[in-house]
Amino acid sequence: MKDYKEISITEICREAKVSRTAFYKNYKTKEDVIKDIIIDLNNVFVNEVGSPFTKLDKEYYKFFLSKVFEYKDVILFMNNTGFKDGYLQITNKIILGKESNKNVSKLQKLIWNGGIQNIINYVLSNDLEYDIDEIATTLANTIRIEG
Repeated sequence: MKDYKEISITEICREAKVSRTAFYKNYKTKEDVIKDIIIDLNNVFVNEVGSPFTKLDKEYYKFFLSKVFEYKDVILFMNNTGFKDGYLQITNKIILGKESNKNVSKLQKLIWNGGIQNIINYVLSNDLEYDIDEIATTLANTIRIEG
């Protein structure tokens, strides 16, 4: 898979079956497309799984991880196109902007986001055969945020 920096707008338009005019009506740059994908994916997680800063127990992580594996291809796309750091920056802004739990500090949110993304990226990128139950148990016992 190409690094996103090597992918041209023309290639994106050809793959999406849209004209360059249609592309530029919606986006200024190809990075804007990726940002939209990240925001959409984050919204899916928040809407389907809920805020991570309410109850971080094993059941939360099991459901969260089932969604991670469901969207594995999109997450790997972000990693493989060289946009992993951009993904982290965008999700940090989203998480810091949420008013989900006033008792959780910004630092706690950043630690959770960075830690969880590191684990997800490592497991998915290395195609590791972990059991969701095992990962959920480890996360619930390791990453605790008491609000």
